[in-house]
Amino acid sequence: MNYPIKSFNIKNLHGYKDVNVGFNNKAKILIAENGSGKTAIMNLLYKILSKKFNEIRFIDFEYASVETVYGTINIDKDWINGFYKTISDCFPVEMKNIFLDLDLNLDELYDFIVALLHKYVSI
Repeated sequence: MNYPIKSFNIKNLHGYKDVNVGFNNKAKILIAENGSGKTAIMNLLYKILSKKFNEIRFIDFEYASVETVYGTINIDKDWINGFYKTISDCFPVEMKNIFLDLDLNLDELYDFIVALLHKYVSI
């Protein structure tokens, strides 16, 4: 039987640990010592799948990928940080805080910015 998630890989979790988790069964149990990163692994997987890119910025890792039966999702932390820095540089602090308070995912944020530009900027 095929399950939607095939694998989840993280490079440099907490700055030093590479993680590779295969999903070939219906359930996966993570067992390790306290402080080994189990919660960080699950938080990162959840935030990627739920498109909470703003929250991903606060997890210490370099790169992550989720292989699914539909394709692969690749997340580069530097790109995510650069995207939010660009927003920060382009908009006043008050507007940036509105974006973050709305908790828009990346696609919704892009659509929101494009709609604002179409409404208020003449080209």
